Amino acid sequence: MNATDYAKRKQFYTDGVTPLLSDYLDRSTWNTCLDLGCGDGSLLNALEKQGYLAGKSVYAIDLSKSRIDLVKKINKDFACLVRDVCDTKLESGSIDFLLSTQVIEHVEDDTGMVGEI
Repeated sequence: MNATDYAKRKQFYTDGVTPLLSDYLDRSTWNTCLDLGCGDGSLLNALEKQGYLAGKSVYAIDLSKSRIDLVKKINKDFACLVRDVCDTKLESGSIDFLLSTQVIEHVEDDTGMVGEI
């Protein structure tokens, strides 16, 4: 699926964060977060509503500009970037906590994505 067709698909926002993720976040120390292939930010929205992103530097990367525009509405302080998940151009070691959900199956070069991570 190309980025234009993908951008037309709707996602649903919830306030829920899975217990596995919330347990990890509750017992971890981190300052920077990257949602790699964030879509329209449904997971970032839930994390924001639950208070997990307060005081953190948050990066959101997606190939779709229209999806990134939606993420910008969640929190104006998020660093939202239209980029390929295989080439983020972020400095190595600059991210403490990385999220990526339901992305790798849509990437042409999944080995490239894993290498970028």
